[in-house]
Amino acid sequence: MRDQTRMDRQMLSRKAWYRFFRALTLFIFIATALVVGMIGGLFASAARMLPKGEELADIHPPSPTRILAIDGTVLAKVYTENREEIAIGKMRYMPNATLAIEDIRFYEHPGVDPRGILRAFFKDIQAGDNKEGASTITQQLARNLYLNREKKLTRKLQEMILAMELEQRYSKQEILETYLNQVYYGSNPYGLQSYGVQTAAQNYFGKDPDQLTYAQSALLAGLPKNPSGYNPYRFPDVATGRRNQVLFNMWHYHLISAEDYQLAVDEPLNLIPAKKPVVMADWHAPYFVHYVLNTELPKIFGQDTNDYVYHYGIDIYTSLDPRMQKVGEKEVAEQVAANRARKIDDGALVSIDPQTGYIKAMVGGTDFSKNQFNVVTQGLRQPGSSFKTFVYTTALLHGYTPTTMVADRAAGYPSGSGGTWTPKNDDGRYLGSMELQKALWISRNAAAVGVAADIGIKNVIDIAHRMGIKSPLEPVLPTAIGASAVTPMEMCSGYGTLANHGVHNAPEAIVRVTTHDGNDLYDYTPSPERVIPTDVADTMRTVMRGVVERGTGMRARCPFPVSGKTGTTSSFHDAWFIGYTEDLVTAVWVGNRGNQPMNRTFGGDVPAPIFRSFMLVAQPIMADEHRKIKSELLSLNSKPEPTDLDRTPSDYALKHGGVAFGAPPDTPPSTPVDTTVTPNVSPHDKYTVMICKETGLRATKYCPDQVAVTYVRGQGPQAPAQYCNVHTGPRAAAAPVAKVKRNTTGHGIVLSICAETGKIATSHCPHVVRKRFMPGDEIPTETCPLHRGD
Repeated sequence: MRDQTRMDRQMLSRKAWYRFFRALTLFIFIATALVVGMIGGLFASAARMLPKGEELADIHPPSPTRILAIDGTVLAKVYTENREEIAIGKMRYMPNATLAIEDIRFYEHPGVDPRGILRAFFKDIQAGDNKEGASTITQQLARNLYLNREKKLTRKLQEMILAMELEQRYSKQEILETYLNQVYYGSNPYGLQSYGVQTAAQNYFGKDPDQLTYAQSALLAGLPKNPSGYNPYRFPDVATGRRNQVLFNMWHYHLISAEDYQLAVDEPLNLIPAKKPVVMADWHAPYFVHYVLNTELPKIFGQDTNDYVYHYGIDIYTSLDPRMQKVGEKEVAEQVAANRARKIDDGALVSIDPQTGYIKAMVGGTDFSKNQFNVVTQGLRQPGSSFKTFVYTTALLHGYTPTTMVADRAAGYPSGSGGTWTPKNDDGRYLGSMELQKALWISRNAAAVGVAADIGIKNVIDIAHRMGIKSPLEPVLPTAIGASAVTPMEMCSGYGTLANHGVHNAPEAIVRVTTHDGNDLYDYTPSPERVIPTDVADTMRTVMRGVVERGTGMRARCPFPVSGKTGTTSSFHDAWFIGYTEDLVTAVWVGNRGNQPMNRTFGGDVPAPIFRSFMLVAQPIMADEHRKIKSELLSLNSKPEPTDLDRTPSDYALKHGGVAFGAPPDTPPSTPVDTTVTPNVSPHDKYTVMICKETGLRATKYCPDQVAVTYVRGQGPQAPAQYCNVHTGPRAAAAPVAKVKRNTTGHGIVLSICAETGKIATSHCPHVVRKRFMPGDEIPTETCPLHRGD
């Protein structure tokens, strides 16, 4: 009985333990499921908030946008983060120093380091806090590029997921290089920030990273953990201790020898004196740079401009010549300072290449740090007598000649108020009848108004607008002597039409825009437009030369021929001189920003000497540049069509966006020769080639958009030798695309165009421009019929 009772108790006990373990197992299962579910849910919610696809395609951090002069000189850098990217091969000791203190197992883990997490966990328990970090370099990069620094579980999970995703997409070298170019290294006492090793090395030591010592590299490697706390300028002892910890780790992990370690520990900090941040006033040509960024660039990229400038980072190649800019700034500043007694407080200068419209120099004022208002582009000022140039140009178009007699007399004209207006001359006298050219030379107001009244002020305004004036002009006779306000840029552009034999090129500051890796985003090609006949422009050139040689502009005389005109407004609010050669046109203005009158200052008194000093330096530079271009064009145009046996690269074609000679193997045969007879051209001298409109190369049968272009051997540009390398088959791969949006497709076709006829230029065309035709443009297919050399 007792045995039965004992067995029953044992059975009950086993059943109780069974129920307990079953309940415990169920609890563990449910708890595990809940934990897994929670973790899975956290990962899922974290993953939903992560960047995807193309957002992860480019891990390069924002780089500065560079504004460059025509010779490659950096005029300014614009950035939200002061950074300059370099290749990891140029960082010397920085990678090892960084791995030693941040992530020694970097090359072993898949983006997240479980061993590092456990090590940090136990160290935090021992220390009683959570200061020990466990983020890998890949996690730090993911956080810096895509996340914030909130200490939340979801953010940490996002960081881990992103790190593993980056490890799948990029090599270890790419990740480490990007991290070292991206990470923040603190700021100096003046607030100059350092992002990336290149900028940090320069700001702290005045060196490039490949010149840093072990000690200097270790100091920088220790900063990202706590940039302000380890700042070597503020806390040199703390920074030295942190540096030595990095050096110890490098020795411990066999990255440096014991001897190198000891030498590095004993090395002083050797910091350079703290640099001050660059502000807008420190830019080279600040008025010009400001104009490029805030006026010209938005015309290209519109509402996306800030993304390109501050997020992607681009290179903006401009037309500015630093040599001309330097002398322009110097002369304006010195002449204004020397004439304070005339009650002049400011001046401006702009110079343009009339053959292209490129702005070569821009001085918007004498002190950008005090006033950012750009007189050249924003200053609506009355041009005074300098506007008479448009009056007399219009007169020539209406049958006047330089020797036509005009009347400098007191005459009343209807005014807008219903009364009578009588124009007066500066000297208060009237000289009677005189030749038109003399009236311009000595700037007689009454004569100019009389001519404008005869030919019609609306006709004068129409010609002025066609020549380059953009501002609205009042259709009243006082406009003839400069009563309507315009900018110096407009006046310079208008005179440029005369300098370029009647062909107008709009002012242009931006030549080209590229990504930092060289992909074209924008490529400017001048678009010349004939607005007045050549003979009229050349006659005005001759007449206006007399203004400088014997008239009001004699202080602008140079050892080379110069044409120009002075301008002075009533009450002496503005004084101008605008002059030009075939190579360069320059407008100079002096006055007061507050529009107070000067002390009896004429255009020939201060502006003319500024013009002369500037042109003595600038004209030879521009003339030499034009000579080189003409020589290259002549060389290109006279080069015979190459055969398969003697094709050689054309440096000029490559430089200007063309192609090197040398067709690929198995290229399709050329199009049959066009035998249409052109006067004085043998049918055997003409040939027609099908051109791919996208690439500008000889078309293959797969090119979707082709155009037939006729060439003449020995005259004008010859057909490209290379066949299209984009459309090479029925499933040709697409051309590479920049990492940021492009606003053009392909390279287009670059041709030498006669400025007068708009046809393909021959070797006899006197004025030739290089023009790029993009897909969709109407491309000329005939050579110039006007200049054939017969």
